[in-house]
Amino acid sequence: MNYKEIRIGNLVQDEQNEIITVNHIEKTGINANFSWGDSSALEYDMDKIKPISLNEGWLIKFGFKKNGNEWMGVICLEENKTELYYSGGEGVKLSEDIKYIHQLQNLVFALTYKELTVSS
Repeated sequence: MNYKEIRIGNLVQDEQNEIITVNHIEKTGINANFSWGDSSALEYDMDKIKPISLNEGWLIKFGFKKNGNEWMGVICLEENKTELYYSGGEGVKLSEDIKYIHQLQNLVFALTYKELTVSS
């Protein structure tokens, strides 16, 4: 991964496919801790971390609910299209598909100034 793609608070995976939360970012690596359980932070080389694929299960964890072909949440995503809809707003065509969790987290923050977090 490229350090420019991620923000503090993003969820990514380590080499063992453990979900980690980014705490600090540098060009060569990140400081992160396991997202579930252990709170001790570890150092990871940037080339050892990878993105987490966005899927239905993750959308549910983020509090989205399916309504027809759309996932309704902080923003609305139309299934199988590179478009998103703001609540009560117009659709916006994106130039890139949203394939990974960190991309969705970054997009939601850029549009709403709110962090996308896992619902309990």
